Amino acid sequence: KPGQEDVGVISQEVEKIMPEVIRNFSHTYEDVESGATPGTFKSVLYDRMVPLLIEGIKEQQNQIDYLKY
Repeated sequence: KPGQEDVGVISQEVEKIMPEVIRNFSHTYEDVESGATPGTFKSVLYDRMVPLLIEGIKEQQNQIDYLKY
């Protein structure tokens, strides 16, 4: 919402490495009539990122463990 701080990622950057967590959407006619910007936008499906990030952390930890010994 305008004026509120938030955190997130840039969908175009995420899409390069994890396109399966990005969806395209357009505002409805009613949304545009209420002031929303018309057009097609990208959105990150954060819930789909979690399992991929967990697996990435596991792989990274395996590499760290290997380098330790």
